[in-house]
Amino acid sequence: MSAVIRSVISWTTVAAASLCSFLALTGPTLADAYDAYRLPCNSSELSAIGTAINNAKKLASAASNALPTKDSTGGARFQKWFGGPEGDDDPRIKQVYDEMGVNLIFQKFWCLPPSSVTPEKWAHTNAFILRGSVGEIFILSNFFSLPATGPKSQGGTIVHEVSHQSSVMSVKDDDIDGDGVNDYGPANAKTRASQSAAMARSNADNFKYFAEDTLYGVP
Repeated sequence: MSAVIRSVISWTTVAAASLCSFLALTGPTLADAYDAYRLPCNSSELSAIGTAINNAKKLASAASNALPTKDSTGGARFQKWFGGPEGDDDPRIKQVYDEMGVNLIFQKFWCLPPSSVTPEKWAHTNAFILRGSVGEIFILSNFFSLPATGPKSQGGTIVHEVSHQSSVMSVKDDDIDGDGVNDYGPANAKTRASQSAAMARSNADNFKYFAEDTLYGVP
């Protein structure tokens, strides 16, 4: 692990420690229920996470800067992932992206071993957070098989998770086909945007794919 990454992880861990302690004191039931999942990451995992943090910051910054001004004619990518008229810029979307850079400083990362069952028994999950909390992200082994950059990347996954921690609005995962299971992936994100701009603008995957499309291109 490079000195830079060690510095990033060390600062992130130290800065998050106080926040996590605050969460534990203010929400003991929630904290206790997830204690079994708070497993330390090894050096190799921390190195990958450090790279993902840096890439997530780049993604969030690029997405924020790429948002079209209201009623502009350059909003095709915005419409693709967030719906509505081209150039219809919702200021809160920019605020969510801008907030990510700060939130990524105050994070504690936990790494679950292969074949772990998530609390809600989610299938094919790469990472998750506690509902209604900030300051920690739980990483599953699937995460480390993702590419560092490009569509469906490690950095994009971090963007997805940190968007859930927004103080600007509620950013969630949702079910668009009525089968009772949340829908993920770029195809579902585009469908969501075409069906409901309001739903797309409050969905973590849509934030993720707009950012990845801005830097890397997402078909």
